[in-house]
Amino acid sequence: MDHIHLPFLQHILDVDNNLIQPYRPHLQHLEQTYGEHSLKTNIMGQIMGSNKDHLLNLSATNETYFVDAWWQKNNMHNIPQDVKEKFITEQIMHLRFYFFLKMVSTVEFQCRKLIRELYPPNEGRAEFFNVYTDLLTNLGLHAQYCETFNVARLVRNTLHNLGMHTSASQTVTFLNNQYQFVQWQQIDFFTSAFSIDVQRLLIAGIVDITLTERFQEAEF
Repeated sequence: MDHIHLPFLQHILDVDNNLIQPYRPHLQHLEQTYGEHSLKTNIMGQIMGSNKDHLLNLSATNETYFVDAWWQKNNMHNIPQDVKEKFITEQIMHLRFYFFLKMVSTVEFQCRKLIRELYPPNEGRAEFFNVYTDLLTNLGLHAQYCETFNVARLVRNTLHNLGMHTSASQTVTFLNNQYQFVQWQQIDFFTSAFSIDVQRLLIAGIVDITLTERFQEAEF
């Protein structure tokens, strides 16, 4: 299983280096500024909690399915090697899909909370596109993060349909690359690197929201 093990180890490092380590200092800053259990700190706390769950699941997969002794211990060592590798590949894909869905849903929940708190009487019940567009525009962050939120929303929706885009065809730009969402076709660009890039910039967007004067002055 070496041919899939080394890339998986690199993926674990990439998740830690891109989704956890860079944002720990900001979470600590929020804890020191607003209190560990405050609603403001919880904005980042829930996101970082999801990232830690992601890393834990990746580590658990690495320490079980990639270890011959684990298969022996569970009386599955006679399973053919190609069947084991197929299972591992599907497990890796499952983790990639699930934690991307969880991240985007967590960010959506936080955006709905933020727009209610920062711009009442907005109740945050509109479509997600309208919620993050209004929030980013009002905070002066639309130009910087709208592309990220757009592609995250579209990919999340396709994953709900087993990777198939069911709405009208459209092309979006993300990190200077164009991605096509063709109606009734599956997307073919949802790699581990792509997933990490989208999640990384989603988190960066939330961090920048918490650094705005509007957020810092709001009481909630």
